[in-house]
Amino acid sequence: MEGKTKKIVALTKDGKEFLIGDLSKDFHTHFGVISKNDFSKRKCTTNTGKEFFLFTPCFVDLFKSMKRAAQVILPKDSAAIVAETMVGKKSVVVDAGVGSGFLAAFLANICKKVISYEVRKEFVKIAKKNRDLLGLMNWEIKHKDVKNGIDEKNVDLVVFDLPEPWNCLDTASAALKRGAFFVCYLPNLTQVKRLVEELGKRDDFVYIKTIEVFKREWLVKEKLLRPEHHALTHTAFLVFSRRV
Repeated sequence: MEGKTKKIVALTKDGKEFLIGDLSKDFHTHFGVISKNDFSKRKCTTNTGKEFFLFTPCFVDLFKSMKRAAQVILPKDSAAIVAETMVGKKSVVVDAGVGSGFLAAFLANICKKVISYEVRKEFVKIAKKNRDLLGLMNWEIKHKDVKNGIDEKNVDLVVFDLPEPWNCLDTASAALKRGAFFVCYLPNLTQVKRLVEELGKRDDFVYIKTIEVFKREWLVKEKLLRPEHHALTHTAFLVFSRRV
């Protein structure tokens, strides 16, 4: 179930998208006004003549409208975590340092259950609002410091978005089943180096790899075929290891 309040997506022919949350009044855009009387139509025109297509939002449309209160883990990185670990409909995942909940929401859309730990009360509140927006009943959010332990055991994946994850390796190890993945999201290489060194000292983790993900869109328009000027390059490093 994707959200409890009815919403509509308005999409232009050139891909500009708006999420309309209040269907009781006209919707104003810089392309003009979409009349509330047109919300039930497949296609409409604003008072300035701009054409929109209208439809019920999919998960991705609601995901794009999530509230941000901190630097978020982008879908390109979340997708890489899924691709490398292959978690799915039978998987239970623990996410620590939830922030606004972007990674947790991405995972909850495909996994059996996601449990998030967050120490900051304001982030817990925002993450819960985003969970309600998306209607993700399999996403549990705990206001708890992961340093004090993870309640769940035998989970399939633990992901830390923490500045010093090496301080919580015992916690991650105790929660993971053998063979499961432990992934850390780290902005800089000094953090990566420290983590890999600490993993190497242990007998319960095997370090696998460190990656970063670049995303580059292309302009495909009539006779123009070239990369877009602005690419989404480094956001963070993803460090993968396995519990053994």
